[in-house]
Amino acid sequence: MMTSYWISLVIAVVLLVVTYPYAMKIRHPDQKPLAAYFIFVSVFVISVIVIYTLLLQLAEIVGLTAVLNETVPALVFIVLVFVPSILLARWWTRKPPKNQGPPP
Repeated sequence: MMTSYWISLVIAVVLLVVTYPYAMKIRHPDQKPLAAYFIFVSVFVISVIVIYTLLLQLAEIVGLTAVLNETVPALVFIVLVFVPSILLARWWTRKPPKNQGPPP
């Protein structure tokens, strides 16, 4: 039980470290580097949580949760969670920042 916790923690830290250069590469030129990184990580994490929860609930409704114990369906499930999350985070990171002046 504790081993899976540490493995998850290590994977999370590795993902955070790996996403920094990626966010710097894809960011909009007008976006500040740290802001682009935080945008990417925030959107990625939130979208992973939402998509994972929705897909898991859909699998429970349809009755396919037992199938997710097999390798291929589990990999398909992971791809269905991570690919849209990466694309959404990439889109948000590439958007130009809003240049708003002081409030009137």
